[in-house]
Amino acid sequence: MKKDVFLQIIGNKIDRSGQNEQCELIAGGVYSYDTESNQYTIEYDETELSGMVGTKTKIIAGRSKVQLVRDGGFQSHFVLEKGKKFIGNYTTPYGAIALEIMPTDIDCSLSEHGGNLSFRYSLLLAGENTDNIMSIKVYGEGDSLSGLMH
Repeated sequence: MKKDVFLQIIGNKIDRSGQNEQCELIAGGVYSYDTESNQYTIEYDETELSGMVGTKTKIIAGRSKVQLVRDGGFQSHFVLEKGKKFIGNYTTPYGAIALEIMPTDIDCSLSEHGGNLSFRYSLLLAGENTDNIMSIKVYGEGDSLSGLMH
């Protein structure tokens, strides 16, 4: 199964002082399911709003593991499993940055029709520690798109 969908992506970054910075993106994307691996794939192009124009994001999600892969101007491949620290690099047009990610929660309620995926993680990047939440709503056929308009 592979189909075109609408996505509502909300990212929250909470710094040490409790300041919450939120970014919301509405995008068209491609959604698929692999029966062999029992994983869902969400693909979309980043926009100016995310600051990563020219970057394609692919999220591969199972019940307890999420992979986030970015290709283009910003490149990364993160593997998020609850309670397992991930150490890697985030490549930008300005150079690579080392980072550490500690996932604390993964909630995957995706189905062949769409659904929700959210994950929470602590990020240590360039000496700054933040808590982050990424929530993705996949609007499938028959879903009301009224939730996309505020």
